[in-house]
Amino acid sequence: MVGDLEGPVRFLETTTGLVFSESRFREVMALVNEQEEGNRRTRDLIASARPCPIDLNDGIPAVMVPQWHRGTECRRGPAAGTSSRLAGTASTAWCTWSPTTPGAAGSPPGR
Repeated sequence: MVGDLEGPVRFLETTTGLVFSESRFREVMALVNEQEEGNRRTRDLIASARPCPIDLNDGIPAVMVPQWHRGTECRRGPAAGTSSRLAGTASTAWCTWSPTTPGAAGSPPGR
């Protein structure tokens, strides 16, 4: 797979005048992996909690907006923080809808 990327990397270096740094690439990928681990913890917590500990309107931006800033120092902390904050609310019942609610048809009432 690395060999498949050598041509495009050389093309971009030639076109932009910039030099690809494998060490910087490894740093960025490590940050991406840390951020994604926080997102996985958030996903797993939401999937296993009953009732749902977060409203969809809050959950989507908390996970999706940081995706645009993947691999940056400033996004690693918030990804981990989202799962930590969510874990703190998972035991409270502030979201009353769940797929097992009688009469639930795939979406919360009023949505």
